[in-house]
Amino acid sequence: MASKRHETIVFSKKERESKAELFERVGEQLKLLLEAGYIAVVRYDEPGIGVIVIEYQHDENLDYWGCAAPIWLTPEERESVKWDDDAQDEID
Repeated sequence: MASKRHETIVFSKKERESKAELFERVGEQLKLLLEAGYIAVVRYDEPGIGVIVIEYQHDENLDYWGCAAPIWLTPEERESVKWDDDAQDEID
């Protein structure tokens, strides 16, 4: 079973909230995370209804935490990675 690699915060646009207010809340949260020593990835989960996801973990520069960190891969690089799930499939 894979371990949890990051924490998640989900924002959704409130009924009477503008898009600007939603992004203000997201920005405030990102500021808090960065100031506390975290690294984050932000993405739309459901852009049509205003759902934004922040995935975060301790910053990789803090090696003593031993945390996972986001890494950008090209499609070719991704194909060359040996994933933990692949190793488990070989055992089964």
